[in-house]
Amino acid sequence: MIQFAPLFALVFGFAIHLSYANEPPKTASKDSPPSDQNEILCERIPTAYLVDQTLPNNPEQSPCAASAKIQGIGYDCGDAMYTFMHTQEYLKEENRRAREKCSQFCKSLNSKCTSHFTEQASCGFTIPTNRALDVGKKVVHCPKHCKGQAFNYCSLYHGNFFDVNTELFEKMQPNCLCQKKF
Repeated sequence: MIQFAPLFALVFGFAIHLSYANEPPKTASKDSPPSDQNEILCERIPTAYLVDQTLPNNPEQSPCAASAKIQGIGYDCGDAMYTFMHTQEYLKEENRRAREKCSQFCKSLNSKCTSHFTEQASCGFTIPTNRALDVGKKVVHCPKHCKGQAFNYCSLYHGNFFDVNTELFEKMQPNCLCQKKF
Protein backbone atom coordinates (compact mmCIF):
# COMPACT_ATOMS: atom_id res chain seq x y z
CA MET A 1 0.00 0.00 0.00
CA ILE A 2 1.27 3.50 -0.84
CA GLN A 3 2.17 5.66 2.15
CA PHE A 4 0.91 9.22 1.66
CA ALA A 5 2.76 10.90 4.53
CA PRO A 6 6.21 10.74 2.84
CA LEU A 7 4.70 12.02 -0.41
CA PHE A 8 3.05 14.97 1.31
CA ALA A 9 6.21 15.69 3.26
CA LEU A 10 8.24 15.71 0.06
CA VAL A 11 5.83 17.94 -1.84
CA PHE A 12 4.97 20.38 0.92
CA GLY A 13 7.80 20.14 3.38
CA PHE A 14 9.86 22.77 1.62
CA ALA A 15 7.05 25.33 1.85
CA ILE A 16 6.92 25.88 5.61
CA HIS A 17 9.45 26.70 8.27
CA LEU A 18 8.83 26.41 11.99
CA SER A 19 5.79 28.22 13.32
CA TYR A 20 5.65 30.24 16.51
CA ALA A 21 3.05 28.79 18.88
CA ASN A 22 3.05 31.72 21.34
CA GLU A 23 2.06 34.41 18.86
CA PRO A 24 -1.53 35.57 18.54
CA PRO A 25 -3.48 34.36 15.48
CA LYS A 26 -2.64 36.11 12.24
CA THR A 27 -4.65 36.63 9.09
CA ALA A 28 -2.99 37.51 5.81
CA SER A 29 -3.62 40.93 4.40
CA LYS A 30 -5.42 40.89 1.06
CA ASP A 31 -2.54 42.89 -0.39
CA SER A 32 0.32 40.81 0.95
CA PRO A 33 1.81 38.36 -1.53
CA PRO A 34 1.86 34.70 -0.57
CA SER A 35 5.00 33.72 1.25
CA ASP A 36 6.55 30.70 2.85
CA GLN A 37 8.77 32.87 5.03
CA ASN A 38 9.03 31.95 8.74
CA GLU A 39 5.61 30.57 9.58
CA ILE A 40 2.22 29.59 8.31
CA LEU A 41 -0.58 32.01 9.01
CA CYS A 42 -3.77 30.70 10.59
CA GLU A 43 -5.66 31.90 7.52
CA ARG A 44 -4.98 33.36 4.10
CA ILE A 45 -8.08 35.08 2.84
CA PRO A 46 -8.68 33.92 -0.75
CA THR A 47 -6.80 36.27 -3.01
CA ALA A 48 -6.11 36.52 -6.75
CA TYR A 49 -2.67 37.26 -8.21
CA LEU A 50 -1.78 38.16 -11.78
CA VAL A 51 0.91 35.60 -12.49
CA ASP A 52 1.63 35.92 -16.19
CA GLN A 53 0.38 38.08 -19.04
CA THR A 54 0.63 38.18 -22.81
CA LEU A 55 0.27 41.70 -24.18
CA PRO A 56 -0.86 42.68 -27.68
CA ASN A 57 1.80 42.39 -30.41
CA ASN A 58 0.32 45.36 -32.24
CA PRO A 59 -1.54 47.58 -29.75
CA GLU A 60 -2.55 50.11 -32.44
CA GLN A 61 -4.43 47.48 -34.48
CA SER A 62 -5.46 45.04 -31.75
CA PRO A 63 -5.24 46.74 -28.34
CA CYS A 64 -7.27 44.00 -26.67
CA ALA A 65 -5.47 40.91 -27.99
CA ALA A 66 -4.12 39.86 -24.59
CA SER A 67 -4.38 37.10 -22.03
CA ALA A 68 -3.37 36.45 -18.44
CA LYS A 69 -2.97 33.69 -15.90
CA ILE A 70 -4.50 34.57 -12.56
CA GLN A 71 -3.77 32.38 -9.55
CA GLY A 72 -6.04 32.24 -6.54
CA ILE A 73 -4.88 30.96 -3.15
CA GLY A 74 -6.82 30.53 0.06
CA TYR A 75 -6.26 28.38 3.13
CA ASP A 76 -6.79 28.07 6.84
CA CYS A 77 -5.75 25.92 9.76
CA GLY A 78 -9.16 24.96 10.99
CA ASP A 79 -11.52 22.22 12.03
CA ALA A 80 -11.31 19.03 9.95
CA MET A 81 -15.09 18.81 10.04
CA TYR A 82 -15.29 21.89 7.77
CA THR A 83 -12.52 21.03 5.29
CA PHE A 84 -14.78 20.39 2.29
CA MET A 85 -16.99 23.38 3.03
CA HIS A 86 -14.01 25.74 3.46
CA THR A 87 -12.29 24.64 0.26
CA GLN A 88 -15.54 25.16 -1.68
CA GLU A 89 -15.92 28.64 -0.15
CA TYR A 90 -12.31 29.43 -1.06
CA LEU A 91 -12.84 28.25 -4.64
CA LYS A 92 -15.92 30.44 -5.04
CA GLU A 93 -14.15 33.51 -3.60
CA GLU A 94 -10.95 32.89 -5.61
CA ASN A 95 -12.98 32.69 -8.83
CA ARG A 96 -14.79 35.93 -7.94
CA ARG A 97 -11.57 37.79 -7.15
CA ALA A 98 -9.79 36.38 -10.21
CA ARG A 99 -12.71 37.50 -12.43
CA GLU A 100 -12.35 41.03 -10.99
CA LYS A 101 -8.57 40.94 -11.52
CA CYS A 102 -9.13 39.78 -15.12
CA SER A 103 -11.56 42.64 -15.75
CA GLN A 104 -9.10 45.18 -14.31
CA PHE A 105 -6.28 43.77 -16.44
CA CYS A 106 -8.26 43.99 -19.68
CA LYS A 107 -9.62 47.47 -18.94
CA SER A 108 -6.06 48.65 -18.22
CA LEU A 109 -5.13 47.83 -21.83
CA ASN A 110 -7.80 49.99 -23.41
CA SER A 111 -11.22 51.35 -22.45
CA LYS A 112 -12.69 49.38 -25.38
CA CYS A 113 -11.49 46.03 -23.97
CA THR A 114 -13.67 43.54 -22.17
CA SER A 115 -12.70 40.40 -20.30
CA HIS A 116 -13.63 36.75 -20.34
CA PHE A 117 -12.59 34.77 -17.27
CA THR A 118 -12.75 30.97 -17.28
CA GLU A 119 -13.92 29.84 -13.86
CA GLN A 120 -12.51 26.73 -12.25
CA ALA A 121 -15.17 24.15 -11.40
CA SER A 122 -12.85 22.63 -8.80
CA CYS A 123 -9.64 23.58 -7.05
CA GLY A 124 -6.54 23.27 -9.21
CA PHE A 125 -4.98 21.88 -6.07
CA THR A 126 -6.44 21.02 -2.69
CA ILE A 127 -5.70 18.68 0.19
CA PRO A 128 -7.98 15.62 0.20
CA THR A 129 -10.50 15.91 3.03
CA ASN A 130 -9.30 12.70 4.67
CA ARG A 131 -5.69 13.99 4.70
CA ALA A 132 -6.24 17.61 5.87
CA LEU A 133 -5.64 16.87 9.56
CA ASP A 134 -2.46 14.86 8.93
CA VAL A 135 -1.09 17.54 6.59
CA GLY A 136 -1.94 20.29 9.09
CA LYS A 137 -0.23 18.51 11.97
CA LYS A 138 2.71 16.76 10.31
CA VAL A 139 3.56 18.71 7.16
CA VAL A 140 2.68 22.40 7.42
CA HIS A 141 2.57 22.42 11.23
CA CYS A 142 -0.55 24.50 11.82
CA PRO A 143 0.11 26.67 14.90
CA LYS A 144 -1.72 25.57 18.02
CA HIS A 145 -3.34 29.00 18.46
CA CYS A 146 -5.34 28.62 15.21
CA LYS A 147 -8.99 27.50 15.06
CA GLY A 148 -7.88 23.95 14.35
CA GLN A 149 -5.10 21.72 13.08
CA ALA A 150 -6.59 20.62 9.72
CA PHE A 151 -5.03 22.33 6.70
CA ASN A 152 -7.85 23.44 4.38
CA TYR A 153 -6.35 24.65 1.07
CA CYS A 154 -7.52 25.56 -2.42
CA SER A 155 -5.76 27.18 -5.37
CA LEU A 156 -7.02 27.85 -8.90
CA TYR A 157 -3.89 26.50 -10.59
CA HIS A 158 -1.75 23.64 -9.38
CA GLY A 159 1.37 25.69 -8.76
CA ASN A 160 3.64 26.23 -5.81
CA PHE A 161 1.96 25.72 -2.49
CA PHE A 162 2.23 29.23 -1.03
CA ASP A 163 4.36 31.31 -3.39
CA VAL A 164 3.35 32.54 -6.81
CA ASN A 165 6.29 31.28 -8.87
CA THR A 166 5.81 32.33 -12.52
CA GLU A 167 8.03 29.54 -13.87
CA LEU A 168 5.49 26.95 -12.71
CA PHE A 169 2.77 28.56 -14.85
CA GLU A 170 4.62 28.67 -18.19
CA LYS A 171 2.86 25.67 -19.75
CA MET A 172 -0.56 26.33 -18.25
CA GLN A 173 -3.42 27.84 -20.25
CA PRO A 174 -4.52 31.39 -19.43
CA ASN A 175 -7.80 31.76 -17.57
CA CYS A 176 -8.26 35.41 -18.58
CA LEU A 177 -8.78 36.54 -22.17
CA CYS A 178 -9.26 40.09 -23.35
CA GLN A 179 -11.21 41.11 -26.42
CA LYS A 180 -12.63 44.23 -28.02
CA LYS A 181 -16.14 45.20 -26.94
CA PHE A 182 -18.73 44.77 -29.68
